[in-house]
Amino acid sequence: MRQPKGRPKGARDRRSNLRYGLLKEVLAILKTLATAAKGGDIPAAKLILERTLPALKSAAEPLTLPGADTPASQGRTVLRPAPRATSPPMRPGPDDRTARRADKIRARLGWEPGILNGEGGKPKWCWRTFERLAAKHDDLVGQSMQAMMLRFRLNGTQP
Repeated sequence: MRQPKGRPKGARDRRSNLRYGLLKEVLAILKTLATAAKGGDIPAAKLILERTLPALKSAAEPLTLPGADTPASQGRTVLRPAPRATSPPMRPGPDDRTARRADKIRARLGWEPGILNGEGGKPKWCWRTFERLAAKHDDLVGQSMQAMMLRFRLNGTQP
């Protein structure tokens, strides 16, 4: 038996029927909205203004750089290095690095990302390397958890 081809061309769904039914009433709705806005209805006025007038954008003002007369000197002024920051750089700690390395192993084994998620199963393609990768993963997770405990002072010692 032959399957039907779906909706026939030109057939409208409920949303289209509703939209075309409202098109007949749009002029009356707009007139009512305009008279309400003229009468002091603030939400009606706001709706009309938002839909008909574009938002005003600020005008660009020329920027003057001190001691920069030519385009080349302006470029050098803009590209001049900023003074050094006073706060230390945000470098990943040892727990972050080991967790990232463990996640790479998890991705290679097809396990769910995140060292706190349980171990997945043994992939079909893994013959000799599974035990080695799983042992390396467990070692990295242990190192990461130990570093996190030190970092967040969870075992009573100071970092």
